[in-house]
Amino acid sequence: MDTEFNIKMRYRFYATLDERTCPVCGELDLQDFDPADAKEGENKPPMHPNCRCVIQPAMDGETKEEIVRRGRDEGGKGKVMPAGMSYKEWKEQYANKTLSESTVSMQKPLDKSWTQLYEERMADAEKERLATKVKDEYAGDNTKNVNESSDKPTTTGKYDTALNTDDLVRIAKENGIELKNADKADFMLMKGSLNNLDKMMKDNPVAAKDLKEIIVTGEGLNEETIAKADPVLGKDNQWHTAIKLNERWYSKPDELKDYIDKNVKAEWFVKGTTPENMICHEFGHCAHMSASIRFGSLKPGMTEKEIDRVVLKDAEKMIDDYFDKAGPKGALNRRLKISTDISYYAANKDAQETIAEAFNDVHANGRGASKLSRAIYNTVKRILKDNDRGTI
Repeated sequence: MDTEFNIKMRYRFYATLDERTCPVCGELDLQDFDPADAKEGENKPPMHPNCRCVIQPAMDGETKEEIVRRGRDEGGKGKVMPAGMSYKEWKEQYANKTLSESTVSMQKPLDKSWTQLYEERMADAEKERLATKVKDEYAGDNTKNVNESSDKPTTTGKYDTALNTDDLVRIAKENGIELKNADKADFMLMKGSLNNLDKMMKDNPVAAKDLKEIIVTGEGLNEETIAKADPVLGKDNQWHTAIKLNERWYSKPDELKDYIDKNVKAEWFVKGTTPENMICHEFGHCAHMSASIRFGSLKPGMTEKEIDRVVLKDAEKMIDDYFDKAGPKGALNRRLKISTDISYYAANKDAQETIAEAFNDVHANGRGASKLSRAIYNTVKRILKDNDRGTI
C-alpha cells in the first residue's frame, strides 16, 4: 500500500525537555528514521536504562514547526514550550541557566556505557539504602524492627483491630468484600493495604459498591505483575469488580518495597507509591470498570478480549472528557503532559493506567498530588455519580 499511494512512513524521535535527558538522547531529538533501520540503543528507545524518550509516526512533508510539547522551564516547572522547539534549542534557552554540578558532568563525553553508569548508580543507591537501614535499626532501641513495609501501615483504620488473618477476613466481610487466601500474604502488609483501600473506598462510594472480591493468588498473573483488577460476572448474573494481589510479591514485603522504591526513583511509578498503597492503584482500575458496568458496556457471554476492549474504550472516554475541555490537544502533547504531571508508567501505557496512577497519586500525596491527577480523579468520580443516578 505504501508504494501504491507513494507514502513513505518514518518515525520521529522525541527526547524529554528537561535536565535529566542525556546528551545522546538530546542529539536525536526530532530526528526521523526509517523503521527498517530502527535499533534499540542507537536510534530507538530505550537508549539506556530508564530512558524516557518516545517515538511517534512521521510522514514526509510533515512540518516539525507545528509540534507543540511540554518541558521544564528554568525554575524546573512544567510548561508548554514554543512550537517546534528542539532539545538543543531548549537546552540553550533553559537548561544552561539551572544545570546542577552533577548534571553538567553528564554533558561531558562519556567513557562508559549507559548500562555501566546505570548499574554503578543503582549500586550506590543500594549502598545508601542499606546504610540508612542499619543506622535506623541501631539508633536508640537496637531491638527495633525497621521493616517499614510490613510493620507500619501507611494509613490507620478499621483493620487496626485485626490480630490475625481471620480478623482481616471478618472485617472485610462486614464491609461487603470477600477476602480470599489472605494467609498467603504478609499479615502486616495486608493489614496496611486494606486500611489504605478502605480510606479510598469511603471517598468513592459508587466504585466501592462494586468491589466484592480481593484474592491473594499467583494464578493468571505473570511474575512481574504486582496486582490486577478485573470485572467479574457473578452467580447472580450481575457484574462486579475484583482485585488480585500477586502472592509472589505480597508474601515478600521487603522485595516488593525495593522493587517499588526503584520504580518511584526512576519516576516510572507515581511518587509516594508504597507496598501498602499499591492497592489504591488497582482501586483506580475498579473505578473505571464500575463506569463500564454502569454504562451497560459489559454483557454476559463476552470473551476476555471483548471485555478488555470495551473497558479500555470507556476509560478513554473518561480521559477524553477531561482533556477535551482542558487540553492539551493531540495525542503526543497529552502523553507528554501525563508523563510530566503523573508518571511515565501512566504515559507509556493507556487510559486505564492513567486513571489508576491518578487515583494512587491523589491517595498517596493528597493535596500534593498533581493538578492533572486531581482533575482526572474528580472527573471519574463525577461520571460514576451521574451514572449511579441513572443519567448518561
